[in-house]
Amino acid sequence: MVALQQPLFEVPAEQSQVAAARYELERVQAGLCRALLAAPPEVVRALAERSVRADAVAARRRALVGDRPVLDDAAEAAVMDAAAACREACAARTEAQSRGHVLLAKGNLFALGCLCVAAMLLRSGLHPMAAPVVAAVLAAAAGPVTGSVLGVRERTTGSAAVLSARARWAAALEAAGVPTMGALAARRLEVAGWERRRREAEVAEEAAGRHRRAWQRLAGPGVSAQHVDAVLERVAAVRRAQLGLLGALLEARLVPAPAIALAAEPEPEPEPEPEPEPAAGAVARRRPGEALERIRGRKLHLWLWR
Repeated sequence: MVALQQPLFEVPAEQSQVAAARYELERVQAGLCRALLAAPPEVVRALAERSVRADAVAARRRALVGDRPVLDDAAEAAVMDAAAACREACAARTEAQSRGHVLLAKGNLFALGCLCVAAMLLRSGLHPMAAPVVAAVLAAAAGPVTGSVLGVRERTTGSAAVLSARARWAAALEAAGVPTMGALAARRLEVAGWERRRREAEVAEEAAGRHRRAWQRLAGPGVSAQHVDAVLERVAAVRRAQLGLLGALLEARLVPAPAIALAAEPEPEPEPEPEPEPAAGAVARRRPGEALERIRGRKLHLWLWR
């Protein structure tokens, strides 16, 4: 027997190539999702581009929002209340002026009536300096004066109320940080525009979040969509490593394994030695049927040999 044996520490080249290819595949595949390896490159790039565009739009919307204009809701409510009070005071002054005119008109009518009474008394023959005539003339003079005084008091009260309401209005505008109602309206428009831009930024953030989640479900958490070229390069490296491992496995299957032992020509097997024939006494001691069977077997063997 001639035997060729390899050292125990020596590994066949095919197995070492398979191990190296498997290690390289595990190295380049570490951290990559299986969905990313199965997706076509154009799908990966499209998802990354959509995520990048959505992030850019969201960033622009956030930049457009800016700071909220300074406008306190309580101060604005105080200004609106003061404006409403001023309008009510102006309406009350107008009513007071109307009442003053009515009182003056009533005083004039009363004076006209008194003069008519005085004229009738004079026509009846009374002296012009008589007491009834003098009383009628004095009453005619007192009517317009009384109406004028009452009208002036009404107008003065209404004007004072209007001045007080305007002072409170001006103080409320100053507390709100605006000089006029026009400036307050402009500030309210600025606040409304800021609210609209904030809502648009929130909508853009939600859209960017959806695209970002879709990209991360494919590429894995923590992978930026801006590095899509590096991701695709790693995917290509993984596929090259897979092809290399497949080639190494096929080569290991196709190349036969080295012989461990090479045998020489086989030696002929030794022929079995014939059993010694028992002695006559031993045969006699056996049972008759067994001896007869042995004899018949020898005859059959001789007949087959012939």
